[in-house]
Amino acid sequence: MRETWNTFFASLPFTVTLVWTVILLLDYKESGRARKFLTLFSLISCILYLAHAVHFVRGKTETDWVDCVYTFCHLAVYPLYYIYIRILTDASKVRWKEYWVLLPAFGIALAEGIVVLAGREPVWILRLSDLVFPLEILLVFVFGYRRLRRFNRDMENIYADTEGKSLRPILLLLVIFALSSFVSVVSSLVGRDSFLDSPLLAIPSIVLTTMIFAVLYVGYRQDFSADRLEDDLRESPELTTEPSSQDDLLFRIRKEMEINEMYRRQGLKISDLSAAVMSNRTYVSNCINKNTGQSFSDFVNTYRVEYVKRCLKSDPEANISDLGTRAGFSGESVFFRNFKKATGRTPSEWLRLQ
Repeated sequence: MRETWNTFFASLPFTVTLVWTVILLLDYKESGRARKFLTLFSLISCILYLAHAVHFVRGKTETDWVDCVYTFCHLAVYPLYYIYIRILTDASKVRWKEYWVLLPAFGIALAEGIVVLAGREPVWILRLSDLVFPLEILLVFVFGYRRLRRFNRDMENIYADTEGKSLRPILLLLVIFALSSFVSVVSSLVGRDSFLDSPLLAIPSIVLTTMIFAVLYVGYRQDFSADRLEDDLRESPELTTEPSSQDDLLFRIRKEMEINEMYRRQGLKISDLSAAVMSNRTYVSNCINKNTGQSFSDFVNTYRVEYVKRCLKSDPEANISDLGTRAGFSGESVFFRNFKKATGRTPSEWLRLQ
């Protein structure tokens, strides 16, 4: 019975990544750059967990070629995930020299293979791998986090409605990915063979399976990326205008919002506002940021929330969801979230206190 459970838990991460790899491959032709690279990430993860499963199922402790494959995939997963984040947040083509992040995986796995070929145990190489892996986690987390935060800030200064465009789910997963990988680090330090024929194998197996499922599920559902952003910006090129004074530009921006109620336009973008005030979108964005301390998205949604509040004061019986649509919000959940963000209360709670 114990042997059956060990086989199950040893194979669980592999089974999940295999299913996701098949799903991603079936959708490969219709996928964008980011999802295509996610397919490669899923495939390498699948090979990693296959080698992991073979190691535990066969119960052998000698290092061989399967372990060399495991070492490469183990050290390649995080760099590949970083390249995936890079593709999500940057529309430029990935150059070959950017794949240098995979050199530790290639180098250490190759050295391990040479030592195994010589008939010796690569003890010092495995120790080096144990040192490199947590360093990779730290570097991918730091640089990936910066890229995602910067991209999200850009979204908030380009679109009034960031729903479906923000990479917050990827950002959250990166944090979870890094934290849960502590299990892998501990497992490596303790030694994989310590989990042979042990019920404790269920712990890293469940954690890793949950983590990789979440990463691949969220990645599969993530449609918006830097490529889509590039297409949107290309459709509304920058105006080549001389910068006006901040006061004059801010006056024209507020006029469009307060007199013309431009905020009520669904799908409003910074390029729409910059065209209306006959200025450059970069100037408009910087003007809003510096003079209000808000992103373009927050700036617009503040006007929308104030519109709803005025309507509720004049007509408390009005349909709240309809008011959100009239104010320019793209959906009910977006409306309620932004209203609560601005007031600390739902529309109904706010109305009761008036």
